[in-house]
Amino acid sequence: MVYISATNFSLLLILLAVPFVGGDFLAWQVGLFLIYGIASQGVGIAWGQGGFLPLGNALFFGIGGYGTAITLQKASGVIWIEVVLIILVAMTAAAVAWLIAVLLFRKKSNSGPYFSLITLALVLIAEQLAETNPQYTGGFNGYTGFPALGNLDPFSNLYFLIVGVVVTNTTLLMLLNKLPAGLTLRAIVSNEARMQHLGFATYRIKAAAFALSAFITAVAGSLFACHQGIVTPQAIGFILSAEFIIWAAVGGKKHPLGPLIGAVGIGLLSNELKDSFIWWEVLIALLFLFVVVILPGGLLDLVHRIFPSLFRTSYLQAGKPIDAPDSIASGNSGPVRIRDLEVQAGDVKILQSLTFEAPANKISCIIGPNGAGKTTLLNAMTGVMTVNQGSVEVSARPIEHLKIHEALSAGIGRKLQVPAIFNDLTVEENLQVASIAGRASRLDFFRKSTLVWKTETHSMLVDNNKTGLLRSLNYRAGELSQGHKQFLEMALALGPSPSIVLLDEPTAGMSRDDTRLMIEIIKDYQRKFNALILVIEHDMRLIEALECQVFVLNQGSLLAEGSLKEIRENPVVTSVYAGGWK
Repeated sequence: MVYISATNFSLLLILLAVPFVGGDFLAWQVGLFLIYGIASQGVGIAWGQGGFLPLGNALFFGIGGYGTAITLQKASGVIWIEVVLIILVAMTAAAVAWLIAVLLFRKKSNSGPYFSLITLALVLIAEQLAETNPQYTGGFNGYTGFPALGNLDPFSNLYFLIVGVVVTNTTLLMLLNKLPAGLTLRAIVSNEARMQHLGFATYRIKAAAFALSAFITAVAGSLFACHQGIVTPQAIGFILSAEFIIWAAVGGKKHPLGPLIGAVGIGLLSNELKDSFIWWEVLIALLFLFVVVILPGGLLDLVHRIFPSLFRTSYLQAGKPIDAPDSIASGNSGPVRIRDLEVQAGDVKILQSLTFEAPANKISCIIGPNGAGKTTLLNAMTGVMTVNQGSVEVSARPIEHLKIHEALSAGIGRKLQVPAIFNDLTVEENLQVASIAGRASRLDFFRKSTLVWKTETHSMLVDNNKTGLLRSLNYRAGELSQGHKQFLEMALALGPSPSIVLLDEPTAGMSRDDTRLMIEIIKDYQRKFNALILVIEHDMRLIEALECQVFVLNQGSLLAEGSLKEIRENPVVTSVYAGGWK
């Protein structure tokens, strides 16, 4: 908390000193650049924190500007009424942004390029509408003649309102980054597919981030209208959108202070150069290219490298560990019934007429040659692939049409074949995400105490330090060894305490000792949680150690089932699949 307070208190003192050091005109200039900085902070939320680039955020800047101008023109002159109406304008912009993001991200999570292009198209349309409808917008000459908000003078006391908004917004954004909500957004950027398997509806979270981005940008547009006394179509155009992106990139899009530094720095530099240097715009463009190519984190990232403690990214101290609430994934564990299941990719049938039943509260293993459809089966059970025909039931509940993020609500946790961890986060942050998954309410994402939730699975995999994760908590997950990545992947899969666990080659790439430990973890979890565990595996020694019921797949259908001894003695099985021995 010290770092948030110190940074923002320093920011406040510097900005408050501007009128006294540089005079009212400099304060007027800096106030305008700060407004642009606020709008660029909105871009930073979407691009820097959410991982998707909005090319048309000036749409919301214009909504805020025009909405405020019309509000001040029509309002009663009572300042609190005007403020409420302006907030409603910003909320309208946020609602529009949320709808856009939901429509684009719901169908396909990796639709970021389409999102960028569509926001670009929308801002181009909006600018054209503003120019061609003078009865509403004033046309090319702009909307003018509206009174000032609360009679604040743009050349004096309005500046202090702008500073107040800047400091408040920056403080709240820095705080948000250190709460579970910020961690969740960073995890989505790192590995969205894994977040979906952990039960997070990522399209909703990205839509909420874009809505917040639009709200902040619209507030900036409102301040712009008050500051300039005019709103033109350029305030809702692509050129301004591009400038928001440049300012965020140059300053540093991932930290709330970065866009402010970019907007104010480039703004003041441009004012100094444009009257004395004919190529000043080229210089600004070269600065942008330099940052994108050489310093993608922006100027603030360079400062962070030189002074690593200045903008510490650690989370707020949340206190001693507390027991996590119950997970939506815990409960009845089965059985899992597969009936006449067909899954097709293009013209190729991967699974065809697959039928079997995995018994409740036991470990079952699936074997078969490569291409038999083993991983496809798990994909069909978790919404990754579409079921063309047949049914999948968990405790008599049909789940064949569930979306990926809905699988956890059916009690299903999944460990992927290749560890799908959050490489850009620390091990501790990975574990925090696992503890939140399936447990956190909307309010919990904004409580610092959520970060110290501890689960039984956390104790099994971390606290005893058998897995080595305890001494690696501050390491980036991407720096771990293969064995430790497998243990961390298992921690993510088991973190929500699922009653049904799907494991795809859980010991791949692990040493003999780590393999034995993983077997112990699997068996302990099954006993402790009375879970149904379904394991895809090629190693017969591991299957033997798990003492599981075995299902043999071949060419997308069930070839045989029984104990490992029965499978080994089955001549039909041995004719097509001999099994693997490490």
